[in-house]
Amino acid sequence: MEPTTDSISVENLSVSFKTDRGLLKAVDSVSFSLRKGSILGIVGESGSGKTVLSRTLIRLLPETNLKIEGSIDLFGIKVTSLKQRQLRHLYGSLASIIFQDPLTALNPVMKIKKQIAETLKVASNHNGSNIKKSVIDLLDRVGIPDPKSKSESYPHQLSGGQRQRVMIASAIANSPKLLIADEPTTALDVTIQLQILKLLKELQKQNDMTLIMVTHDLGVVEYICDYVAVMYAGKIVEFGRTEDILSRPLMPYTRALIDSTPSIHRDKSEKLMPIESMIPDPFNLPKGCRFAPRCRHSQTRCLIESPRPTQDAINTSHSYSCFYPLKNEWAVSKANETIATSDE
Repeated sequence: MEPTTDSISVENLSVSFKTDRGLLKAVDSVSFSLRKGSILGIVGESGSGKTVLSRTLIRLLPETNLKIEGSIDLFGIKVTSLKQRQLRHLYGSLASIIFQDPLTALNPVMKIKKQIAETLKVASNHNGSNIKKSVIDLLDRVGIPDPKSKSESYPHQLSGGQRQRVMIASAIANSPKLLIADEPTTALDVTIQLQILKLLKELQKQNDMTLIMVTHDLGVVEYICDYVAVMYAGKIVEFGRTEDILSRPLMPYTRALIDSTPSIHRDKSEKLMPIESMIPDPFNLPKGCRFAPRCRHSQTRCLIESPRPTQDAINTSHSYSCFYPLKNEWAVSKANETIATSDE
């Protein structure tokens, strides 16, 4: 199976788990497309469905008690129709993933060189004679100092940043077309976070990979992502280019996320505004818009009807799910800016 297109397409994807309390729908009717070589950020609060969505894209969730509806097309390969044995041949070359905590993702009793070598063996173009060199080259490429010596180490003998670099080396070993990074910098200090983000950006550009970043950090999104998908209670409620989403959000939830996030661009006199209440219980979701009970802009219609994704009339690549988007708010703000400029 070889890729035949240059894009990712997800159509009406729903992911449910069978539990003692009934069917839990973690992802609900999600659709989006992404061109090869793009970087997408998936953001939202804990419990919004980000990780479930990202892992479903490469069918990495245990199949027991799992129900997947809709379609996932990765570069022309219909992932949702593949059997598990077929999927194994695609991991590494078609898609790969970097997990949040490398200390738990890496085998604690196996040397680094062997763990990366296991990944390389998946590809037919690697054999025993060149794997050792490839491991050293990969560690050097991701910025591991003295890679030959470090390849003999066990995970606990490396720093947090080095372990994450090892995870990245393993993930890119077979030049995947899609790389998913699930909160790859959360457990690292700020300086190391920036180094890892720069590394991912460089590798993505060098390999022309499509990169999906799962994060709760809008600063990460602003730094590295071309596009943003904002998730809330299993749904994508806003989607578009990063600059459009962060400078002109139309969905009140996106605005609330921005207002509650620290930023170097924020005026020191501005206070952070936490989002009131909690994300809804997935077994007891609101009837209408799922954000309505927490939304300062909600009206009667929001409580009884569920909004459908709508394209922005100004920018058709920007979509949102809201009956009362923040268009008027931005129009007033823009008008005030124009008046202030003309007065000067």
